[in-house]
Amino acid sequence: MRTFNLINNVDQILGVLKLDLNLQNIHDISLEIIEKLDYVELLELFPAFYINENFKKIIHLIDSEGYYNIIDNSLEKIKETEKSLSTVHFIAYLIGLKFKTISFEYHPPLFDDFIEIIDNKIIKHKAKLNTELNDNFSIKDSFGLFFIHEKEVALNIFTKFVISKLKKYDFDTLAIELIMSKDVIFHKIGINHIPHFDHSNYKDVSLLKNDDQLFIEKHELSKILREKEYFNADYPLSEYTEKDLLNTNTHFSNFISFQNEFKQFLYNEIGEDSIYNNINIGEIFLTNICIELPEYDISTLNHTNIILKKIIKDDESKIRFIAFFIHQFDLGYLTGITNILPIILSNYFGAQLISKSTIESYFKRPLNRPKTLTKEISKIYKTYQNIDEQG
Repeated sequence: MRTFNLINNVDQILGVLKLDLNLQNIHDISLEIIEKLDYVELLELFPAFYINENFKKIIHLIDSEGYYNIIDNSLEKIKETEKSLSTVHFIAYLIGLKFKTISFEYHPPLFDDFIEIIDNKIIKHKAKLNTELNDNFSIKDSFGLFFIHEKEVALNIFTKFVISKLKKYDFDTLAIELIMSKDVIFHKIGINHIPHFDHSNYKDVSLLKNDDQLFIEKHELSKILREKEYFNADYPLSEYTEKDLLNTNTHFSNFISFQNEFKQFLYNEIGEDSIYNNINIGEIFLTNICIELPEYDISTLNHTNIILKKIIKDDESKIRFIAFFIHQFDLGYLTGITNILPIILSNYFGAQLISKSTIESYFKRPLNRPKTLTKEISKIYKTYQNIDEQG
């Protein structure tokens, strides 16, 4: 059987350069390079400039317009590649392209321009990715979390994502798909880590290294994906999806203001116990009941649940806790929560500690609120009234 090798543009030109060429040949080859080569192929060819007289003559015939045309050829390739890839994989492809480009020792004209084009495309699609990974995303795109979050935060969210998928898939099936997806993204990116970047550092070449071990590495992910026990841990509301949780935009008139007041409420209730790893657990709790894949690690989410359950187990503290939310609701700082919040609180603390129907009745039928609850709500009103008068 006859065998043959397919020759790419670079190998074909390198082969021709070994021949005896006349001026017309050299001129024709220069036009072929301008018309057909992309910038990375030119980079692959460029070392020949220093060892081959024919190539030197060819390069001297390429003017600035010719180099821009070669860059346009690259842009066409990039455009076609984008059509076939998700945003996550396209960013990985661009980073891989940048890494390959800067790896060449010899740089033709417009080298910096080409790098800037890649950088601009990377940050443009990073902005798009930020939005996409706030919504439902696929298993193959889950590794994009490491582009937009610092390593530990990304790992926390990634872990919870896998836990959520384990409710639909068995571990072995899911692990196979995750491992395959991991291999694909690392093949495209061309380096052994996934860099986290933003507008302040996206052009930094140090992102392509991991000297300070700031970024997740391939071997770390490989190890995690082999350990079933890593994903066995659970946390409050882990089975909840976005539609089951509070929405920081629609259920709060001002989420940041609400969060600050809730944090202060907890500090007044339990003092330093409201602080865990330098974070007020009010912030952790609200993240848990508002975000499908909370950024905090599982132990932090569970610790917060334990501390808050201690409050709820004390009848007087539980009344004050409920009074805080009703006060916020009565003032219009919480909206559209009369059905969803009682379900969330009952599931978060357990029905034996907080009854869904009881809390729901407190929100919907103010006249049925017990006197102890009404008294605590009045106290909160007076506290805020005094603060306003002093202010």
